[in-house]
Amino acid sequence: MTNNLFWAILKKGLKMKKFTIFVSAIFVFYFFINQTNAEITSKELLLDVFDGCVNSEETDKDIANNTISAGNLISYCGCTVKEISKSMTTKELASLGIEVMKSKTKEQEDEIFYANKKFTSAVTECIEEMYD
Repeated sequence: MTNNLFWAILKKGLKMKKFTIFVSAIFVFYFFINQTNAEITSKELLLDVFDGCVNSEETDKDIANNTISAGNLISYCGCTVKEISKSMTTKELASLGIEVMKSKTKEQEDEIFYANKKFTSAVTECIEEMYD
């Protein structure tokens, strides 16, 4: 795979627009239910994160431009959601979503995502899996 594909995939993991909307909408409900869990088990929450990863204008453009195939995108997003569910709590995911919502620019969003070690670890794991 080319270096451009690597950066395109990384970009997808770091710019999940809908991710922040869904997390904020269900934050209160899931926060109180799962605040002590070490793993996210809510199917609805994880499906919302997956949907935010797969369905965005950016991913539509990348598929149209053959930067990434639809199958690879779905595989990558599924992997990322799985890794997030194993490494983050609902509270951590909701906090990340709220911080991203506060950002005013894409650059600030990127900084917030890059600063979260659990999130970047999940993204890195899935990028590595695609290249193996």
